[in-house]
Amino acid sequence: MNLACNLYVDGVFEGVIKSNKEVNIGKQGHVKGDVSTKRLVVQGYIEGSVNATRVEIKANGRVNGTIE
Repeated sequence: MNLACNLYVDGVFEGVIKSNKEVNIGKQGHVKGDVSTKRLVVQGYIEGSVNATRVEIKANGRVNGTIE
């Protein structure tokens, strides 16, 4: 998924996310795949590689993979 806008995921998403803006993984969010974005906020769970200028992992947020 290639985006030029913000994205909020509060369900299950499987695939690659590329955004020029912000990606926010909600408390019920579960992403299986790579995420490339300017800013990432994780309140849920990500399985995969993260490439972002800024990453913010909230109290219940988890990342299983690499962060660059």
